[in-house]
Amino acid sequence: MITLTGKKISEGIAIGKLTFYKRDIKEIKRIYVKDVEKEIQRYKKAREKAIAELELVYDLSVREVGEANAAIFEMQKELLENQEYTDFIMKRILEEKLNAEYIVQTSVEQLIRISSHQQNNPIQGKEEDVRDVAIRVIRILSRSWKDRMLTDEPFVMAARDIYPSEALQFDKAKVLGFVTMYGTINSHTAVLARTKGIPAVIGLGESLKEEYDGKTIIIDGYEGKIYIEPDYATLTKMRERKDANLRHVRNLERLKGKENITQSGQRIDICANVGTREDIENVLRSDAGGIGLFRSEFLYMEMGSKLPSEEQLFQVYKLAAESMGANRVVVRIADFGGDKMVESVDLGEQANPAIGLRGIRIMMEKEELFLPQFRAILRASALGNVSIMFPMITSMEEVAAAKALLEKAKKLTINPRCQAAIARLEEVYEVLKLYGYEKYVSFDLGMVNHFDYYTGIIFRGYTYGTGDAIGKGGRYDNLLAQFGKEASASGFTILIDDVLSALSRQNISISLKEYAYSLLLYKSEDRQNAIPLVVKLRDAGVRTELVSMTEGKTLEEYLAFGENQGAEGILYLDGENVTVYDMASGEQETKTLQEFREEY
Repeated sequence: MITLTGKKISEGIAIGKLTFYKRDIKEIKRIYVKDVEKEIQRYKKAREKAIAELELVYDLSVREVGEANAAIFEMQKELLENQEYTDFIMKRILEEKLNAEYIVQTSVEQLIRISSHQQNNPIQGKEEDVRDVAIRVIRILSRSWKDRMLTDEPFVMAARDIYPSEALQFDKAKVLGFVTMYGTINSHTAVLARTKGIPAVIGLGESLKEEYDGKTIIIDGYEGKIYIEPDYATLTKMRERKDANLRHVRNLERLKGKENITQSGQRIDICANVGTREDIENVLRSDAGGIGLFRSEFLYMEMGSKLPSEEQLFQVYKLAAESMGANRVVVRIADFGGDKMVESVDLGEQANPAIGLRGIRIMMEKEELFLPQFRAILRASALGNVSIMFPMITSMEEVAAAKALLEKAKKLTINPRCQAAIARLEEVYEVLKLYGYEKYVSFDLGMVNHFDYYTGIIFRGYTYGTGDAIGKGGRYDNLLAQFGKEASASGFTILIDDVLSALSRQNISISLKEYAYSLLLYKSEDRQNAIPLVVKLRDAGVRTELVSMTEGKTLEEYLAFGENQGAEGILYLDGENVTVYDMASGEQETKTLQEFREEY
């Protein structure tokens, strides 16, 4: 029996025959080209085809591994669309007068080397994806498509490395598990392996030899070990462990989707602790009610001697915020020190690291280290329900210092116009909470519209069963002036065909009913009560228009407006009282807000 130890990336036990995976790509030769422009056009066409393929791969991966994981291939598409990347390739073709296949192949490692020395380079940290994209383009250029797998039976795959697009295509019924010579625990391939539940061990190095092809292998994804030609005792032990794990998983699966309520009727939120992007995927699979603690120090520990950039931190926090939706995400500021030493952070010699310079005290001495993290969290907070935790607090002075640094980060993050926009979004979010819609809404500060007349919030609405938004629109303050009227407005489009398609796919039928029409008038200070009240009325079948009363206009003017609109009844909310006006009889009745609520 041969035992090898690598890095565990996906838990589980896999037992089967080892089969080496080989990419069937034609040998790329260095060929001089006379028509350089023609060669550039050939590269452009291959690039466009690769982009189209990645769009299809993205759609496939959304169905198979979820939107959060599918973002891997959207990011690969963005790499191909990146102008610097494209210009680099075309410049080399132009200057060196060599075939596109050779240029793409030899440019990969060169681009990776360049990115390692540049801050905020789009390629940095995405080396695996750069290689994956390059192979896709080379395959198109060389018309080489087939990969060689030596068996049609279920097997354990071995390879030098595996790219995300390859991992996506793994059939769990056929690929029992996989092992590689190289790779990283935070790679997109590792993420997909965990998402698909395929046991895997990577980083075995040259000790994983092709001569093991066809031999029986056991992958122990819990310990990060593999056993080649295992003895009887090891084989028996691992089979028992595999069976026990399957029973455990089946028992847990029965609990997914159920309410977290104790026998006494008390609802509790069961949240998960995470430290990396990959852990977030586990939270989604485990049906946790949120992230109770995001341990940011692990994002620094996995970077080795480099500090993560603000953008790298933001992308991980963004994934957490968007994945959890309305559920809470508590992000702990990096808790360095003690047993969590970070290669990129020099804390000097300490007599007792466990109680010395760590947590919040490091932040107070090295604020330049923490400002990018604060900014990343603040940016992510616009996309979900995000809170900040300060670690190792021992005094109120430390709390004050931490909050002061947070305020400093706010000022560095956004300009006054951005602050006003964020404040407006926060106001909108509070209104959405009153309606109970906040769990259906996320904020994307990077969303843009092709129409330049929008001046404020833009929005898009999605549902299941469609590949695009079924509704879209936004605010425009200056457009109507071009048609002779100075007025602000908002507009939207509903795509009826897509709505009908979604209703059909979701098996939803709609019956048309005649509803009574009412107006609910309120003053701005009563909004907290007005919105829940209008929700109650609408749920009860009363078609109710919510009208915020403008200062300077009288109640009588609004009553006349309601009558002109054909309202059967008008409700006037004034503090804790509701006055109901019957427009047919002219009668009116005043009740307390509580009494009115009890009627509905």
